Amino acid sequence: MTRTTTRLAASSSAVLLALSLAGCSDNDGNDRDGAPAAEQSTSAPADPTTSASTDGSSSQLVAAGALVLGKVSGATLTSIEQDNGGWEVTVAADDGSATDATTNAEGTEITRGPTKDDDDADDLAERKRELGAATLDYEAAASAVTKAQPGTIRELNLDTRDNSSQVVWEADVRDASGNQVSVNIDAKTGAVVSKASDDDSED
Repeated sequence: MTRTTTRLAASSSAVLLALSLAGCSDNDGNDRDGAPAAEQSTSAPADPTTSASTDGSSSQLVAAGALVLGKVSGATLTSIEQDNGGWEVTVAADDGSATDATTNAEGTEITRGPTKDDDDADDLAERKRELGAATLDYEAAASAVTKAQPGTIRELNLDTRDNSSQVVWEADVRDASGNQVSVNIDAKTGAVVSKASDDDSED
């Protein structure tokens, strides 16, 4: 009788021990593969901030230019500037003839034009020469300008530099402090030709 009781007690203890161990494997914070549940996590979402946060209107400038170029076949943008809450855009054909249009601030809608300019022979010849000298389009020029001077481009023009035959992209940039900086970019190479704030002389 005593031996039987002892064997039953031992068997019961073994069963209880097995059940206890099984319960621990499910409830001690580990999963079936042994990885602690507390250590499982997901990565934080990526920071959505981009360069557009520092030059948001430059992306609108690009959009406005593309909108007008899409309406005038075979043209090249030569001038774009903010005015009256929108963008005034000038594009030119290979012969130097220019067409003007105005878009809204976002560059998503044309609000006036496109209207062809009435240029004289000298204007046509000068614009044709500038187009032939430039290898950077307005988008590449805008990118070069904002690398040289972070901020918002308010105006961008293809022009011949004063007292020189050098063709440049001239830009007015509003920096983070609200100061206006004039930047000239070589229209062939993208190199900075000059940079000066309103209160400074040209570098």
